[in-house]
Order: sequence, then structure tokens, then C-alpha cells
Amino acid sequence: LMGAFIGVAIYWATRAPVQEPATLPKSETVAKATPAAADKSIAVLPFTNMSEDKDTGFFADGVHEDLLTNLAVVAELKVISRTSVLQYRGTTKTMRQIGQELGVAYLLEGSVRRAGNKVRVTGQLINTGTDEHVWARSYDRDLTDIFAIQSAIAQEIAGALSAAISPQTKKFLERRPTENSGAYDFYLKGRDSRNRAPTSSAPALREAEELFKSAVQQDPGFAAAWGELAVVHALFAFWGIDGSPARLAAADAAIAQAVRLAPEAPDVIRLLGTYAYYAHRDYARATAQYEKLARLQPNDPTVFSSLSLILRRQGRWAESLNYIHRALELDPGNVAYIRNSLATLGYNRRWNELLAAQRRLVALLPEKLREQFDLAAAEFTATGSLQAADALLARLSPAERDSPVGIFFRKEWAVARGDYAEFKRLDQLQPIFEEAEWPALSAIKAATVYWAHGDMAAVRSRLTPQLAELQRRVEREPASAAAWSFLGSVEVLLERTEEGMRHHRKAMELVPETRDAVDGPTYRYILAQLHALTGDKERALAELARLLRAPGNFSVATFRVDPGFAKLRGDPRFEAILNDPANNQPLF
Repeated sequence: LMGAFIGVAIYWATRAPVQEPATLPKSETVAKATPAAADKSIAVLPFTNMSEDKDTGFFADGVHEDLLTNLAVVAELKVISRTSVLQYRGTTKTMRQIGQELGVAYLLEGSVRRAGNKVRVTGQLINTGTDEHVWARSYDRDLTDIFAIQSAIAQEIAGALSAAISPQTKKFLERRPTENSGAYDFYLKGRDSRNRAPTSSAPALREAEELFKSAVQQDPGFAAAWGELAVVHALFAFWGIDGSPARLAAADAAIAQAVRLAPEAPDVIRLLGTYAYYAHRDYARATAQYEKLARLQPNDPTVFSSLSLILRRQGRWAESLNYIHRALELDPGNVAYIRNSLATLGYNRRWNELLAAQRRLVALLPEKLREQFDLAAAEFTATGSLQAADALLARLSPAERDSPVGIFFRKEWAVARGDYAEFKRLDQLQPIFEEAEWPALSAIKAATVYWAHGDMAAVRSRLTPQLAELQRRVEREPASAAAWSFLGSVEVLLERTEEGMRHHRKAMELVPETRDAVDGPTYRYILAQLHALTGDKERALAELARLLRAPGNFSVATFRVDPGFAKLRGDPRFEAILNDPANNQPLF
């Protein structure tokens, strides 16, 4: 909800036409708070790093992640994913308690000790119902035998849980993705960097890029490293950092190399699907890969999460929600999956479920102040009430109130309250909060507030530096709908109306609603704003009435306080739209 609370709601990302995916497998909604433990269900706790060099923690985490990947190909096993088990690193909870929370019958805990070219991996399998140790093993091998250790542990677990291993699965478990331990090190470091990267973090992506490049330089035959490098290139474009033709060409070349080397490897199949989604919005190709992966790894939550995202882009909202519920059943602690479900719920005004999901995030991430602010923002979006925001601000310390995230939300709430002086003071104190939005979006939102109060000097001060940069950007990236829309909004606010409307319509041509049910309505919302800014009330009101009959990242509460609609306030038709209860009801 951050960034879409008020003002201009737009995503900074390179878009491509959405293609129709293949037929999807059926899914059923899953809504269990604590799933019953199946006899063949297991969670693998984070491995303890016993190495003297504590900087090798990435290696222990990499072994843990690769073991989970191995277990996921055993069709009869239900395996809880990595993100859900990371919360138990260093936990004092009992095995029985963890088993109940995750809904599994077995836990594996272990350690990794690395010294030079030697590695020791220990593991013990525990029945969570009885606390019985089913087996314990210790493996002492050369570092280059780490894949054999992972294979042996996976097969031991499958045997202990009486899970059949097909010849195809056995072949996968015994694979050796690389014989080069240095390349594997770079690969694990790169994957660790990507796993930890906040959305839109250019430094984290650049670090991962260099590490994966080092991996393939040391072993040009390392297919998974090529695939990961392709995904990093794709994320540069998807996150709006670099969508240049050269960047996309590098992504295409890297994934082609991965597919040439290991076309049937599950990790390459998954990476090809991820690349297709992020680099080109090629949903047909992405869907085909995820369906192929589902046949190999039927309990892999990334399959259901990824299919959910594709369905959402097509406007198949109920099916999308079913798939993300299935992913959350397999990976209940995955914050990214919860956030994806939040977006789907919010777009469809399923407010009670939205608030429940956001409260769950607050419980999972109690140390993250941003989640608490997001909950207060969700309360406002759903109800139009700032009571939760006031209560949150009252209990925060001065340091929390004046933190970057605190100032960001206080600016939003100053606008909602109509406190222009407070907004302007905070905007001068912190013009941008980079964790939430891009510089152009911050400038447009602030300029819209200044415009609503007739402060054209402040509008020009905020937007003039953005104009030249956005003009350069659309020249570099002519397929970026977000860049065209940003440019259009800046021009309209600077009273270059004809150019601004033309450039925003270019964005709408690139990402129409018929091709993208997530971003398409956002560009229509901005069109309504631009009509209102230019005084075209008839078109603005027609757009607003139509928008509230369909899913979108807005609500009557955000319409009511959005400074872009200042000229509509008091118009009986605008007030009728805001006061119609049907316009705030769930859409399915």
C-alpha cells in the first residue's frame, strides 16, 4: 500500500505486452491456519555454521537451500520452504512446537563445518510428535563432494519417510552442477546476495551480477549460474534500474547458455520461467516452464506463486488468490507471498482479509516499523479513518517518528488531514524515501500537493530537475510505460498540457488494461488525475466512476484525499461517487 496511499499511483518498471498463457492446472483454495502434519512432511531447519571462519556462513546457507531443492523433487514429500524455516535460526523452541507451527511430522537439523578443501555436514532427523531421533549421520568429504552429501541426505530422508524415488528423481539428486568449488562459492554468494536484496536495490543487484559473472568465468559450463545471471539482468529491467537493449540482450544471452547446457535441469527450468516473466513479460513461456517444473517438483511453492502472478496480470483474480493460498500452505512464513496476496486482496477491496494479512506481517516482522505503518495505511484505504494512524504515531518514540519511514508516512497523513504547512515542512526535510519510491514519483506527488494549494513556484522547483532526466529516459527506454507516464504527469503539472497528455497516452498504449490487469488500471487512474488537473471534469468523473467498478490499486478513501482531484471537490457528482457504498464493496 505504500506509495499508493495518496497521490500519483504508478509503478516504475519496464513493461512488455502480456501474452496468453497455456492452460493452468486446477487449484483449490487452502485456508488452514495450522495445517495438519502429514506422515511424509518435513522442514529442514537452517544449518548451523560451525566453521572457524564465520564469513563462510553463506556456504552453510547454500548447502541448506540446495538440500531443500533436492527434497522438493521427491514427489511424495511435503517440504516446507526456506523462507518459512529461516525464522527458527537459533531458536529456543522445542522440536514439537516447531513441528506444530509448521504442520510437519519431521524436522531435520544439522551443521556445516568447512576447513580448507574439507567439509563436514551433520544431520539428524527428528519425529516432531515423539521427539524421537529417527537417524543421525555425519559426512566428511572433500569440498568437491558437497553435491554427493546433499544427495545422500535427501535419499536417506526419503527412505526414512518411505517416500519413493523415481529413476528420474534419482538422476537429478545425483547431478553435479559444477566440479569447480570456486565457481560454486561465487554462485552461493551471488544467490545469498540476491536473496537478501530489497526490491529495487541497485547495489544488491550489481553485487549479485558480479558474483554470478565470476562463477561462470571460473566454470563456463555451470548452467545454474548462467540462469541466475540472466534473472539478475532481468530484474534490472523489471525494477526500472536499467531496461536498456544492452541489458536485455545480456539476459537473453545468459539464459540461452543455461538452456543449452542443461535444458532439463529443474533449476534451469525454474530460472527460464523467472527470466521470461521479468525480462519480457512473456507469460506464455513462463507458464509453460512453471507447469513443466510442477510435474518435476509438485510441492514447490514457487510454481504456485508464479502462476498466481501470471493469472493476476490477466485479471483472473479469484484463481490467482487460490494459487497464492496454495503457495502459502507450502511456505507459510514467506513474506513475499503474503505481500502478493495483500495486493490481490487490496485490488479487489477484500478489506477484512487484507487487514488480517497485514496484521500477520506485523506479527512476523515485529521489528519492522514499516509494516506497522502499512497496517495503519491499510486501515485508512479500507475505511477512510486515520484513527489507526493517530494511535500508531502516539505510541512511537521521537526517533521512530523522525525516522525515514516515519517521515514518509507523516507526509502522507498530513495530506490526508489537509495540513499543507506540515506536509511542506516534512517534504523539505525529506524530499524522497528511496525504500518506498523513485525520485520522479516523489517529486510528482509533492508537486501535486503544491499545485492543489496554488504554489506554482514550489511545483516548478520540484519538477524542473526531473523533466530533462525523464526526457532522456524515454529516449533510452522507449518501451517503458512508467517513464512515459512520469514524463506526462510532469509536463501537465508544468502546464505543458498537450505534450503531457500525449505522453501519458503513450504509456497507456504500451500497457492497456486488456493486456495487464494490474498496471493498466493504474495508468487509467493517472489519466483521471490529469483530466482533473487540466479542468476536464467530465472526463475525470467518467474515468473515476468506471475505475471503481473494476479491480485497482485505489479506493474511495484515496480518491477523497488525493490532491490531484482538488478541482472535483464539492461537485455533487464527485461526492455521489465517494458516498456510494457499492463503490467500496468486495468485487468477488
